[in-house]
Amino acid sequence: MLARRIVPCLDVKDGVVVKGVNFQDLREAGDPVALAREYYRQGADELVYLDITATLEGRESFLNVVERTANSVFIPLTVGGGVRTAADVNRLLQSGADKVAMNSAAVLRPDLIKECAARFGSQCVVVAIDAAWDDARGDWYVHTHAGSKASGLPVLDWAVECEALGAGEILLTSIDRDGTNQGYDLDLLEKVCGRVSIPVIASGGASGPGHMVSACRAGAAAVLAASIFHYGTWDIPGVKAVMAAEGVPVRTSPSVARPPVGWESTLEGLFASLPDEALIPVVAQSAATGEILMLAYANREAVGKTLSTGYAHFFSRSRQQLWKKGEASRNLMEVEEIRVDCDADALVYLVRPQGPACHTGERSCFFRRLTSSGLAGARSRPSFAFTTDLLELIAARRQGGPEKSYTTQLLKGPVALPAAKVLEEAAEVVQAALDLEKPGAEIGSRAGAGIDAASGDAALHVVHEAADLIYHLMVLLASVGLSFQDALAELERRRTPAD
Repeated sequence: MLARRIVPCLDVKDGVVVKGVNFQDLREAGDPVALAREYYRQGADELVYLDITATLEGRESFLNVVERTANSVFIPLTVGGGVRTAADVNRLLQSGADKVAMNSAAVLRPDLIKECAARFGSQCVVVAIDAAWDDARGDWYVHTHAGSKASGLPVLDWAVECEALGAGEILLTSIDRDGTNQGYDLDLLEKVCGRVSIPVIASGGASGPGHMVSACRAGAAAVLAASIFHYGTWDIPGVKAVMAAEGVPVRTSPSVARPPVGWESTLEGLFASLPDEALIPVVAQSAATGEILMLAYANREAVGKTLSTGYAHFFSRSRQQLWKKGEASRNLMEVEEIRVDCDADALVYLVRPQGPACHTGERSCFFRRLTSSGLAGARSRPSFAFTTDLLELIAARRQGGPEKSYTTQLLKGPVALPAAKVLEEAAEVVQAALDLEKPGAEIGSRAGAGIDAASGDAALHVVHEAADLIYHLMVLLASVGLSFQDALAELERRRTPAD
């Protein structure tokens, strides 16, 4: 059975998350990007942003929120609100959304679903259905315009039509239950899930994991909630723990670091030979990429806090006090491992940052070069964190993607197709490298054999061909159910000090 997804929902109005009851009486709940980062840290499976801003200025601001969020979290992001055309969908996807939800415009012009499914793929198209019970007619009917207008369209009929038009998922919200903490409308959920084969996300009314368990048993592929997460009633690890105990399959949340047994004595030993108020330097290094992010100092208390909480703590020499990295900016650093140097007088924190490490907004504090003529202009060394995004994109294409996507085409065919490309690209790398030895083709020259047409640099041609080879190797590994990270892990295993 597929794992059920936990999906926090953030309704955004004028750049602030809000929440109400029955789509009314909205109150502020926090900064959208900060909340998204926190839910990502807790182990959310996906996030949903719904823009309920009415102004054009607000919508431009919302696109900025989407882009900032996409750069901060690495789980699927569904975005909706104000989507009227395929161009709107494209703008949201370009801003970083993985899926786009549509409601009112789809009801008014159902072919919009078909157009977007054909252009972007069904996996990108989510139809949000806001349903309300009509006592007079004894059925649920679709409402549009943030629940303010009844369409006269029966929910069950509309759900079936959405699937036929190419929708990849349905976000089903009960207006009657929204914000009430009375639980999802299980009768509605069961009937919709019984009529369609695409995933249905249950929304509206959850007050805790018990309601989520019931929704999953009613057929929901995912459960969405807002208030219980925004106001701290429940956190995501707590919800998942209860659901797992009830037999509902869920993805395990990333474990919060726990101090090892006996860490207090280990800490005392580390500082035993140092003065009571001693500070030791701490280098924060990305666990994912190896990039050096920052240098700070820690005393006994700061290291103890880091061990006990799993988040980087330091001691401020200027303020003479303990500080938690990112406490104000929300750019926290989750510490995966602490390493001690051979003299036991310096530490390395291997971290997973939740935002820029530097107060300037740069990813790393070490973004300048010292040259013989002074400091060079700001220039960070390339980060290889993007490879994670690329591997995730390749994995997503393996599940299905736009038909015109080159990666999708490689993965749709037999393994022989990407395998042949790897052989072809490997030969081109070898040839480009051999061409460097030909007269006039030295590294950095602007003439000679094997010249890259775009740059006129023979050496750069080798780099371009090598990049093509690495990409196709990633695709080949994905086609047989492996990851490029598996190969990197094997290289790490083979490494010896002599290397």
